[in-house]
Amino acid sequence: MEYKELDLYHNNSDNTARFVLGKRSGKPLYAIALNPSTADNIKSDATVRKLIDFTKKNDFESFVLFNLYPLRATNPHELPKETECNEALLTQNIKIIAEQTPNNATILACWGNNINMRKYLRRSISLIAKELENKNCNWVSAGLTVCENPVHLARAAYRPFIKFDFSNYVQHLNF
Repeated sequence: MEYKELDLYHNNSDNTARFVLGKRSGKPLYAIALNPSTADNIKSDATVRKLIDFTKKNDFESFVLFNLYPLRATNPHELPKETECNEALLTQNIKIIAEQTPNNATILACWGNNINMRKYLRRSISLIAKELENKNCNWVSAGLTVCENPVHLARAAYRPFIKFDFSNYVQHLNF
């Protein structure tokens, strides 16, 4: 799969938020990361390049990338503080994830430890769980951090995916 073949790109009007990026064909891998950085429908970034490699090495033919929060930030510390979370943006993001994720999808959890920076990031996981609970998704990760979070792709070694017990993970989230 070449980057120029991507045909899924949903962003807001000023491109400060990205909801979905990828190409859905053949056997797609769905992935949920923390937040988008600089990748768009024309240029990649380090996380997306790694996702493409993981996609190929785990026998998937394409990928669809979502994020827990769609606002672009090259450093997660730049994400809005709790009181500044854009609820409309968060709601739109969850809706798009629910609409774009088919039944029986394989979903790569890859948000890393920065999930603990903001409560709305953990709340997003809970909302995603509610929206996808009847879709019989197969959750995987590229490994777990010492804090038991699915490892971010930038820090993941190339290896086969492991089963990720998403429902158990959601039950133990602290808000």
